[in-house]
Amino acid sequence: MELKGEAGPSLLNNDASIRETAWNEVIAPIKERIASQQIMIYTESDNVDLKAELEKRIEAAGLGAALRNHPRWVDGIGWEEPAPAASGNYATWLNRLSRYGLPTTSVPMVTTWPKELKSWLSGRCV
Repeated sequence: MELKGEAGPSLLNNDASIRETAWNEVIAPIKERIASQQIMIYTESDNVDLKAELEKRIEAAGLGAALRNHPRWVDGIGWEEPAPAASGNYATWLNRLSRYGLPTTSVPMVTTWPKELKSWLSGRCV
């Protein structure tokens, strides 16, 4: 789950009621589901206050596992409608496979094109 920077004004609001309601909308669904599914939460926001508050709140809620051991997004092109061809990712997938797919440093990789990535990986992995 990506916490978008656009949520910052609510999550960091000076009004405690707004701020706590906003954080509850982030944390409650994670708490509800984390026992039955793997959940990750992160932000790519440049807002350092939002990053710090996210870590503080998730840890305080006992959900720290959602902050660690994330799969790596391997897509190189953005999503648009209609969906672009997965082939636009091939160069990026190769680069990321080289970086993340080594036997000694293997990490889960995720994509918006799972079927196409699986097909593309055929014969590239042992």
